[in-house]
This record gives sequence, C-alpha cells and structure tokens, in this order.
Amino acid sequence: MVKIEKLGSAKRFGARYGSKTKHKFAKIEKEQRKRHKCPYCNNVKVKRVAVGIWHCRKCNARFTGKAYSIAKPIVLEEASKGEKSLERLPKANLEESSSRQGKTDLEEMQGNEHFDKKQKLFDEFQSEKTELEETKEEVA
Repeated sequence: MVKIEKLGSAKRFGARYGSKTKHKFAKIEKEQRKRHKCPYCNNVKVKRVAVGIWHCRKCNARFTGKAYSIAKPIVLEEASKGEKSLERLPKANLEESSSRQGKTDLEEMQGNEHFDKKQKLFDEFQSEKTELEETKEEVA
C-alpha cells in the first residue's frame, strides 16, 4: 500500500472535491509556498509575489519563473525493484539529455524549411549590404 502525504492546507476543503484532487492541490501548493533558492545570491530566501513573479528577500532581486516554482523539477524514474527515485536537474542539463544527441542548435535548425528561407533572405540582405558599401566607397 502506498503512503499518501498529508493534505496540509488542503484540509480547508473538507469533504468536498475528492481525495485525489485535494492531494494534487496540496502538493502544488506546498511547492508554491515554500522558500526557494535564489539564482543570484544562492540563499533560500525567495518567495512568490504573484503568478510567475518571485522576490528574493536577501538580495532584493525580482525575477520571473514558473507559476508555482522557480524552475520545473525533472523527474527521473529508475525501474529497480519497483522503486522510483526523484532527482532534480538544472535546466541546462535538460538540453543535453534531450533526443538531439550532440547536435548544436544550428545543425538542428538547418533541416527546418522556415529556417532555410530566413537564412536565404539574410544572406541576400548581407550581399546587398556589402554591394551598397562598395558603391559608397567608389563614390567617395
């Protein structure tokens, strides 16, 4: 049998809305209301001001983030003996662990037809710009 976390502040709903919904709400609200680590001064002093707006009480920095947390936690599941382990990875590692398998952003975009059109227009603009500069030099 799986142990369910206590409801915490979601007890205020009483017998309404169902157990699953209240537990999901309690988990989100607990994450939202806890103090977070500041990305600027690395102190655990950040509180939520409004949806997506966070304020560090130590360095007085205001910045944007996710609605309920500063950064989205990444859940990694290992299938060892039916146990699940949770790890938090920084956002930078998310890109490395994606399905790109070592491709740079430019290499990944080059197959995109919209990118190819924009690249062609940019190249034409650059060539016209250099021609214009050459004609200015000839006139002067």
